[in-house]
Amino acid sequence: MTRPLAALAFWLVVLSAAPGVQAPLFRANTDVVPVYVSVRRGGDTMGSLQSSDFAVTDRGVVQTVEVVSSEAVPIDVTLVVDTSRSVVNSLPLFRTEVQAIVGQLQRNEQIRLITFDTEVRQILAMQSPSDRPPVQQIQLGDTTSLADALVIALARAHRPDRRHLVFVFTDGYDTSSILGYGALAEVASHTHAIVHIALVRPSGSDLPSPGAIGALASAAARTGGQLWPPTKNEGGLVAAFQRAIEDFRHSYVLFFTPAGVPGPGWHDISVKVLKSGGLDVRAREGYFGR
Repeated sequence: MTRPLAALAFWLVVLSAAPGVQAPLFRANTDVVPVYVSVRRGGDTMGSLQSSDFAVTDRGVVQTVEVVSSEAVPIDVTLVVDTSRSVVNSLPLFRTEVQAIVGQLQRNEQIRLITFDTEVRQILAMQSPSDRPPVQQIQLGDTTSLADALVIALARAHRPDRRHLVFVFTDGYDTSSILGYGALAEVASHTHAIVHIALVRPSGSDLPSPGAIGALASAAARTGGQLWPPTKNEGGLVAAFQRAIEDFRHSYVLFFTPAGVPGPGWHDISVKVLKSGGLDVRAREGYFGR
């Protein structure tokens, strides 16, 4: 998850050009780690935090943090929609919710649409939102390739000038992926995207095993996202998406140059806000060093 100095220079130009953005000063080091952090108090996002308000540890070692607001950086959204036979009753809901979600996007945001059943299909390449997204192409398939679809959604080159939110509609079942549930957290750990997975009740059956649900929750948490509880109500998926993207729009991006820790391998990181008052702090759980 390290970032070249050229990319950091780009971030500084973009963010310092936005009014009210705190411009950090970086040392000339090519191994700088960015971490997106959402902070809420009650139901509201919390603004006006400074670098001194955050405490970050890398493998238990306290790090020196610079912080900027990420509101100036536009967002790319990938919607990943389950079209397998087990969600047949939810397909009309999915079409309606996708239409509503696209209508919520801002002018500088982009949208991509992927569906999955036995095969994984990109229905809409990443582009500016349209008044008429191709929701009619969300069509019923057969078996389920959830893990493969999530990997394809995440396998996208990182752009330092944009952020990436992956939002998945699914009942959580996987019957035909090459990869298993257990690989998802590992794959998610190697990406810069934030992953949210919204569950729906399967048609005529129960949710998958606790182990499968736990694997999906772990994959989302690794990125700083979350697993949303099942819904069959109209508007439930839209509400979950709205909460996820609002957190992302108003998140902070922290930068630190790892100090006092060996570089290679997985780094557990912890992010805390040094303010009292029942804060909900959400950030990715770590990164892979060189």
